[in-house]
Amino acid sequence: MFDFFYQLKGEADGLRVNNPGLTDFTADMWLGGTATLCASLLPGLLGDDRLLRVTSYAYFDYTDSNHNSTQTIHLFTTNLSYNFTETGKTSISVEYQNGTDRDRPEKLNLVTLNVKY
Repeated sequence: MFDFFYQLKGEADGLRVNNPGLTDFTADMWLGGTATLCASLLPGLLGDDRLLRVTSYAYFDYTDSNHNSTQTIHLFTTNLSYNFTETGKTSISVEYQNGTDRDRPEKLNLVTLNVKY
């Protein structure tokens, strides 16, 4: 048993940086998008949406005012979570990220454990 949906989202994010510091960013734009797959694993056996997997891949180009690509980033994220209650108020999840975050231009290779109660 397996339920899923996917989402494709294109994005354009303009920015203006008065003091670029170490980033070298100026008044330019991020262009790209994100593909996301959300899957509910064993929905009939465990109850509705108790075991969820969400995976996404983001790709963005930083373009300057002359429309030249000056930086490209990729970010792969996958998350596996289990809701102990049907409402999801108590859950545990593990998330893995690999690539570069668009908001903080730094390399990521990160595993995170989250507990909600």
